[in-house]
Amino acid sequence: MIQAPSALRSALTVSAVRILNMLLFLVLGVMSAAYFGTSLQKDCYLIAQTIPGLLTTFLVGGVYTSLLVVRMESLRHS
Repeated sequence: MIQAPSALRSALTVSAVRILNMLLFLVLGVMSAAYFGTSLQKDCYLIAQTIPGLLTTFLVGGVYTSLLVVRMESLRHS
């Protein structure tokens, strides 16, 4: 029989991955600054990277919220 991981272990795993993500993002920023410096190309690059991420966040967040409301309503009426 397989045991589910404890909440503490899961929280530590998520925290470790989040810290790794932040460190990699810092490395990306340093490398990007070293390559582009402060220029119009850097600004265009940042805008091109930011817009799809924002759109995805808004769209996926809206879908999750809608699905959660529908699911909770269906559970309440059951």
